[in-house]
Amino acid sequence: MNEMIETTATERTPELIAHEINAIKQIARRSNLQYAIEIGERLTEAKQIVPYGSWGEWLSSNVDYSTSTAANLMKLYREYGDKQISMTTETLTHALEGVDMTSALLLTALPADERAEFAEQNDIVNKSTREVEALIKAKKEADERAAKANERIEELRDELDANLHEQGELGVKVQELQNNLRDNAETIKDLEDQLSKAKKAAQAAETAKAAASEKALAAAKKEGAEDQKKKGAAELEKLQKTADELKKKLDEAEYLRKAAAEQYEQKLAILRRAEEEAKAQADPDIVKFQTLLGQLQNDFNALLTVAACARSEETKDKLSQALKKVLEKLSAAV
Repeated sequence: MNEMIETTATERTPELIAHEINAIKQIARRSNLQYAIEIGERLTEAKQIVPYGSWGEWLSSNVDYSTSTAANLMKLYREYGDKQISMTTETLTHALEGVDMTSALLLTALPADERAEFAEQNDIVNKSTREVEALIKAKKEADERAAKANERIEELRDELDANLHEQGELGVKVQELQNNLRDNAETIKDLEDQLSKAKKAAQAAETAKAAASEKALAAAKKEGAEDQKKKGAAELEKLQKTADELKKKLDEAEYLRKAAAEQYEQKLAILRRAEEEAKAQADPDIVKFQTLLGQLQNDFNALLTVAACARSEETKDKLSQALKKVLEKLSAAV
């Protein structure tokens, strides 16, 4: 190493000296990590053959390590030994060059395939242990937030699919209602035609009844015969019966017409509500507004319960005043 940094006195500069110091620091860090991994490999081997229950005593007596220190050294070997270090060539992969033991341990909190990129992007070599720890914590929190965001996206996609499915079902129901309305309209038209015919038949029956009555009375007066009177009375009774039957049919037709009209209005109202629900569900802003409004209603009901169950009248009055102010602010905002 002396040969590597040896220069003439006239060439020595502060910048060159700083460069040499940083190079020596990097070599020292790399060497320390290499040695730590080599020690971890041998500790791993020893632990497999040391009698059970004697591990801590063996460490203290033979290598002067605590169990936690030994555990860290073996972890370095497991995480980096076979993949990153070669003591024969004394080289590290580019991503971990200059990384010290503590930083290398901290990096094990990340997935193995992300460590190299993370170390390079964040210049781990020139960061303190506290800074490395903070960076790793921030990354894990960001990954968790991203995972939750992805989960929420999937939930929203499922909700959207469900809404689209419901809209499709509503479309089918709307089509069915429209078909029923057309059928009811035709039924109402038929009933109206029947009613019109019944009214005309009733008018004709009344006219025939009046004419027959006058004719029978005239004949009875003219002939003065008892038989003619009986015949006229029988004819009148027959006409009255026919008129009563026609009136009954007329009343029935009027009842059916009104019932069909009411059914038509009810189905028309159902169709309009279905169309409004379909429009509301197709608008994501309305869906979001309805969801938030439901949450607001639940929270406000909970506040009312707390205020009503206050232990003292003074507290209950204070809470009621606070709720009134909230309502005033909401009213002013709207």
